[in-house]
Amino acid sequence: MTKDVVVEADMSRLHLEVGEVVDPGFGESGGSIPCEILEEIFLRLNSETLQSSVALVCKKWREIVQNSMFWKKKLTYERVDVPRNVMQNSDLDWKFFSSLCASNHYETNLIQNGCGEEVEVLTIHQAIELENNSEDVDSPWPDYPHWTVLSSGGQGWTLELLGNMEHNLGGLTRNACYSTSYMSCTKEQIVHLCFPERILDMFQPDITVWDYYNKSLGHGAIYELSVYLLDGCGNVLGKPFSFRENIDRSENDRWRRVSHTFTKYGVGARYVKFYHGGMTADNDLEEGWYGAKMTGSTVKLSYPGSLVTKETFSCKCRISHKGSKK
Repeated sequence: MTKDVVVEADMSRLHLEVGEVVDPGFGESGGSIPCEILEEIFLRLNSETLQSSVALVCKKWREIVQNSMFWKKKLTYERVDVPRNVMQNSDLDWKFFSSLCASNHYETNLIQNGCGEEVEVLTIHQAIELENNSEDVDSPWPDYPHWTVLSSGGQGWTLELLGNMEHNLGGLTRNACYSTSYMSCTKEQIVHLCFPERILDMFQPDITVWDYYNKSLGHGAIYELSVYLLDGCGNVLGKPFSFRENIDRSENDRWRRVSHTFTKYGVGARYVKFYHGGMTADNDLEEGWYGAKMTGSTVKLSYPGSLVTKETFSCKCRISHKGSKK
């Protein structure tokens, strides 16, 4: 009899269904089913069921579910790609590995709409027509989901498609960029660090941010980027990163990359505020979108490394904060 057949038979014996444990009557010993077979059964259940139901049945089942080796096997079973050094990190417990089975956002871009993926591309004539018909002289054209536009000077923001020759840009989800006008255009996005809070506090995984920026042909540009870490109360944590460059009109039109990594930033990081913007330089007031261009905005959290502290964040505010993740 093959292992899969044995597992299927024993699942029938246990009356287990995904999402519910129907018949837990096996006492503290967990019945006569070997641990190896129980593990094979549990590997086929979702994380929520394992922690909210299976682990409550008896001591034997709980010891299986609350074991790092079991969750590492489950990650392999579900084909979740995790670096070898992370799997071998003895500072990480079963709760961390179980969280990876539920969702794994490490080393992925947390910025949304960073390349204008959710923005309609308008022609210059369409954008000017919208501007002329707008009652709000400071409104952006068009709308930018997930971004909060703080200023939209001159003719405001627009989105431009990039040519096929822009080969030095890596990891773009759309071949497009945001372009600014002859007066200040700025926007920001608040990124929620959707990771277990104890990992953020005790391990303080590196947080890396970057942005690509450029100028327009024959025009100078001013580009700026500011990134802040915010704690669970919305207060700035540690030292922000700020960058500004004035690009002369005589310089080559090439995409530049600015990046920064926050390390050992302290207890309490819950959000990243990503602010950038620009305009034309040298009092260049020519109508159009000839100011700084930007794309590929990125915020990434690395996998946790070594333990930094055993302290955890405690809110001292008198108001409650939603969205916390233990």
